[in-house]
Amino acid sequence: MNPRLIGAVLVCALILVGAPAWAAVFHQSPLDPGETWEGYELVGPSEVSGKEYSNDVDEDAAGNSDPGQTIGWKIDGTVWDTFDYSVPKDVIPGPGGPVEGAFQYEVDGLANSRDLYFNDLVEDRVSLLVSFANNPNIYYHRPSTYDSTAGTWALASLINNAAPPDDVDALEVWGPDDKADSNIFSVQGDLTDDGKVAAYYYDEDADASSPYVMTSVLASKIIKDDETLANIDSSLVDIDGIMIWDVSNGDEGPCDGLFSAGDKIIFSIKAVSSGGVSFDGGEIWVYEYGDAAATFLEMGDHTWNTANNVRSIFGVDTEEIDALEALPEPATVALLGIGLLVLIHRVR
Repeated sequence: MNPRLIGAVLVCALILVGAPAWAAVFHQSPLDPGETWEGYELVGPSEVSGKEYSNDVDEDAAGNSDPGQTIGWKIDGTVWDTFDYSVPKDVIPGPGGPVEGAFQYEVDGLANSRDLYFNDLVEDRVSLLVSFANNPNIYYHRPSTYDSTAGTWALASLINNAAPPDDVDALEVWGPDDKADSNIFSVQGDLTDDGKVAAYYYDEDADASSPYVMTSVLASKIIKDDETLANIDSSLVDIDGIMIWDVSNGDEGPCDGLFSAGDKIIFSIKAVSSGGVSFDGGEIWVYEYGDAAATFLEMGDHTWNTANNVRSIFGVDTEEIDALEALPEPATVALLGIGLLVLIHRVR
């Protein structure tokens, strides 16, 4: 093995077992919520690194209101503040006149520019993690290559027992535990900045955000259950859950901050009805830049379209999906180890 690769693997392994290096770390007395995932073959939260979430409404790790703030968590009762995003706005009307600069809004989607297991999820080889509107828990759905079962993966008390989430409306996993890596995010309402922005790219070094993909691009590719374009007004669309596979600078290059040739996105939207077209928010689309239309995710013996009864599958009281992530089967994790998987599958 290349010495640089060996060194990187060792560093990654050390990072993953280390304590978070964030200023605001809260060590809680963990509750014992019991096992919330079913079956020894399902990878549980304790085996997954780099867990970050956003509450609706946004809070810091201690439960204080904080627009733009996301939170890291372990299941041992430790939570900490991760990125605190702001978005650029050229002009914001204000009581004292227009204001220029960056402003903070409610986060409703998180991703890394090279989301681990993105392509495996599209190929129905790994499990899907989801959360739902007005629901504090995280759920799983296994692929059809296993048993296609669904259930609860993490209860709110397991995520943050001192300040349990009211609604996990964004989720990112599989980064290192000592720093955040959600460099793509979405905000509620897809705010207008020379057009609605579906997702922003966050440059941690510059502490600055810029539009990654516009809502109009994705809205124009949305299809209905009959697989024809919906032609829905993009001003009514709010992109919600997101996963990203960005290859703009090759397999090992950094994200260039723009959705472009070769890049892919998995996404959901808030429920919307317009012009005889209705989406309940339980749809999941897959889109590759340049394609004529998106397709529905096919996994776990389901086509994730409007007809798919999400409420019944997961035993929840809504169809509206908030967050999207991928979860491998344990054999994959055991074979290579989490540190090596992170290195091989994505360069962050």
